[in-house]
Amino acid sequence: MAAIIERNGRYYAQFYDDTRTPERKRFSLKTKRKRTARKLLIQFEDDYLVGEFDPWADDPWNYDDDEHTALAIEKAKVRYLERKRNDGRTDNTLRTYREVIELFIGEIGKETVLDKIGASDLRKFIRAPSLAKATQRKRFNQLKTFLRWCVREKILKENPLSHIQPPKQPNKLPKAITEDELKQVCEAVREDYVAKREKGYVQEGGLIWRVPLFRFAFYTGMRGSEIARLRWNHIDFANGLIYIREQKNRKEQTIPLNSKAQAALGDVSRGEPDDYVFRSPSFESKDRNPKWFRENVSDAFRAARKDAGLRDELSFHSLRHGFCTKLAEAGKSAVVIKEAARHADISTSMRYVHMANEQLKAEVEDAF
Repeated sequence: MAAIIERNGRYYAQFYDDTRTPERKRFSLKTKRKRTARKLLIQFEDDYLVGEFDPWADDPWNYDDDEHTALAIEKAKVRYLERKRNDGRTDNTLRTYREVIELFIGEIGKETVLDKIGASDLRKFIRAPSLAKATQRKRFNQLKTFLRWCVREKILKENPLSHIQPPKQPNKLPKAITEDELKQVCEAVREDYVAKREKGYVQEGGLIWRVPLFRFAFYTGMRGSEIARLRWNHIDFANGLIYIREQKNRKEQTIPLNSKAQAALGDVSRGEPDDYVFRSPSFESKDRNPKWFRENVSDAFRAARKDAGLRDELSFHSLRHGFCTKLAEAGKSAVVIKEAARHADISTSMRYVHMANEQLKAEVEDAF
């Protein structure tokens, strides 16, 4: 329907419709940057699809001079999700956006125009008494992002959520695993491996490969999805660095390869540069589904945690919490924790500092 055309270093939008005369309509996007051109084309396409822009009849740079053009929330949702997908948001993030917006649409109706949404509608949806505080904040934050985008896109005059106070942050501390508990989990894996190996239930190296994986996760603080994608050519042993190719924010970053993490890798058979670092002996492919791998490893951790008789609240993600908690207990600042764990907001890092302070207070109280 529409495409970007590059001529002499400048970009143009070209629309096609075999029922129009001429069939192709081209106009300048007034930019030499391809990224900017793509964003502009998406906006023109969106407006064309909802009937707000006609490239054959309208001036591309003056057709939306009105302060804003009200839009039904269902159409706004479709446009918003498409824009976020083009911005590189993951499927999981898009699913969260969609779930919250569609739940709200279910209460007010899909044909409701954005300007007709009142603060009372939002307050009723966000502060439902049956919802946990964390769920209330999730709804508030997702709708805030969505409605703020609608204002920027001039399809909503004013954000009604600006008149509502955000729900209080639940006082919920991270469920971190301790180093001693990690040892117990790894020992449970070893015992399970020995027992099953003696009976011929697993091949050599089966199950036991999870031990260095769990230890590596604890000593690096890497997310499960990041470990699932980790290949040998992502590790720079000479400079002591790990390259995180795909993060939640889609950016590439490096983190230190500390001595404990490097020791964990010493128990892993080195593969070819593009081989995955952590894999079962039967895995021979050069590619995998990171989500499935992460879920399988998470299930394996829960089984080992249960065999070790540890707290039910511990999960594979508790290894990342344990990494951050270890830094906080060592007296590291929230800034250091934020950089090491690559948190998006320092408030997340502060939770570990608070938890370490509470632990210190408890120990002092016990001493006296």
